[in-house]
Parts: sequence; structure tokens; C-alpha cells
Amino acid sequence: MSKSTPSNGPRQINLVNSKRLQALRSGSTAAESGPSNRNGSTPPLAGPDAASARLQLEVSRCLAEILRQLPPGKQRSLFKIRYGVYPEQLESLAPNEAARILGLPVGQRR
Repeated sequence: MSKSTPSNGPRQINLVNSKRLQALRSGSTAAESGPSNRNGSTPPLAGPDAASARLQLEVSRCLAEILRQLPPGKQRSLFKIRYGVYPEQLESLAPNEAARILGLPVGQRR
């Protein structure tokens, strides 16, 4: 009978003591403990620029939704054709102007 020799298979790495893995773990826990309220959404906005900030947030959400629906690789050009501006240009506009271009309702002041 012949003795079987141990195979030289892949060597296992001790992941517990890995500095890179520990850095990834600590980075992910730091990202999870960001500022948020109890239900996990962003904290409520208050102050003189609250309406503008809320409108900017709504524009950003709408822009992300529109770009998500467009095919990858053609998002910029199709967005430009449909709305007349590139997404980067829209983000740099004033919130009221960006909302008007996207067709979002803007709070009317009297």
C-alpha cells in the first residue's frame, strides 16, 4: 500500500490578522454610522435655506431617477436631447431653474 502525500493545494490566508481586511471593515462601519434620524433617512432641514435645500434634494433625486431609466452609455446625450442641458449643467443651475427644466413643481411665493 502506498501512503498518500498531502496535496499542495491553495494556501489559506489568515484573514483575521489582515490589515487590509481590518481597514475595509472599519471603513464600512464608519460609513454605516453616518448622520441620520431614527428611520434612516436624512435629517430634516431647517433654517432660512431649507426650502432651497429641499428643492435641490428633490432635483437631485429626480435627476438620478431620470438617468437610471436611460440606457447606460447614452445617458448624457439623451438627457441633453430631452431637456436641453447636460446633467452636469443642470446640477450647477439654481434649484428653481433646475426644477423648472425638469418640470418639478416649485413653491410659488406671493
